[in-house]
Amino acid sequence: MIKLALTIVRNIISLKLITLVLPGIQAEGFSVLISASIVIWLLNLLLKPILFIITLPITLVTLGIFTFIINGFLFYLIPKFVSGFSVENFWQAILAALLFGFINFFLDIFFKTKSSEVLFHAATRQPSAPGPYGNVVDAEVVHPKDTKQIQDK
Repeated sequence: MIKLALTIVRNIISLKLITLVLPGIQAEGFSVLISASIVIWLLNLLLKPILFIITLPITLVTLGIFTFIINGFLFYLIPKFVSGFSVENFWQAILAALLFGFINFFLDIFFKTKSSEVLFHAATRQPSAPGPYGNVVDAEVVHPKDTKQIQDK
């Protein structure tokens, strides 16, 4: 639930920055930004996977560049669901989607909302002679899903 709240906050920040930078994207107030960020989250959750599967052949042919068109289309749909949010044209939507992804990339780092965070694990035991780093014998970087395996070691 906290991850969802952080995602919505991250989306609100991204949308606000986009409305300040791009003149073709307008939001009439903070409540509109909240509604639009929830709609973006829902569209990415429900519609984006379906569109991605349907357009997979063209996405492969264009080496993934078509995903920008999909993201722009999803951004272009927001005014259909949220009154008070406007997108001037489809090209503005594609540019806004590109900026949205770019801003969210940096906000992901700040909020650490992605599951791609890594954990550092150091296995310790008493060596015959302590090294320059104390008793650390083995160190590895692992994915959070693999923490159960670390606990079993």
